[in-house]
Amino acid sequence: MDKNDVVKLSRKYLHEKNIWCTRKHGDTSYNPHWHDYYEIIFYRYCDGVCVLNGEEYSLGGESLFFMTPKDVHAIYANKTEKSYSIVISFSPDIIDKRLIEKASSSPRVMHNLTATLKELVNRLEVVYSSKRKQSHSRLMIEFMLNAILVEVLEKGLAVESEQHNLNPSIEKAILYIMTDVSRDITLEEIAEFCHLSPPYFSTLFHKETGKTLRRYINEARIEKAKHLLAETDKSVLEVSMQCGYNTVTHFIKIFKSIKNVTPSEYRETHKIT
Repeated sequence: MDKNDVVKLSRKYLHEKNIWCTRKHGDTSYNPHWHDYYEIIFYRYCDGVCVLNGEEYSLGGESLFFMTPKDVHAIYANKTEKSYSIVISFSPDIIDKRLIEKASSSPRVMHNLTATLKELVNRLEVVYSSKRKQSHSRLMIEFMLNAILVEVLEKGLAVESEQHNLNPSIEKAILYIMTDVSRDITLEEIAEFCHLSPPYFSTLFHKETGKTLRRYINEARIEKAKHLLAETDKSVLEVSMQCGYNTVTHFIKIFKSIKNVTPSEYRETHKIT
């Protein structure tokens, strides 16, 4: 199992001459995937995490992510009445090549967004979605998209943290895990998949992620459980089984150790009606 086992989206999904833009309200989560085009995602009033190439980043209420064709990413966001995202997908053909190169090599997770950046993103979406497009709309969209990348590069200090380039074997292992976190994955199995000895893999995984393999898998499972608890009416037992736990007692113990509340207590305060 490798990158080819994660959902790939093709440029055929792009419209309007290699650009596509949409505003999405409520459920703004996305399962692990990658695509052969670039993407800017703006989140507002969203609580949750973005998993980008195995690294977790908080959505932090308001954030912007820049994805390249090589990035495997997933979004796990808690739905709220006010939450929304604006997704801008585009091919590199419509962007200054120098901007693409610089943006691709720069930190690509931003919080504390400037007013200018938020205005550009919102304005682009409005122009793109206009039912009465003018002849110059296409030019305006391309101009604003280039301006967004310039603003991202100029405000580099607002970036939360630089992207950590994971060891290729660990990146491969994380893709293996994230494809189906509910599976019972052993250290021996995943070490063999990565062509490493179990002791060396265990040491390398902890060094690269700061977590043990078991802790990483449990945290990924609990993230999935949080969304099931908040967004479905499944019982705690059903959620525990769907997240890979054989007993509800063990699930509750792990959930509380990570979130400091029980699954039922979490549902009481996060249930979306």
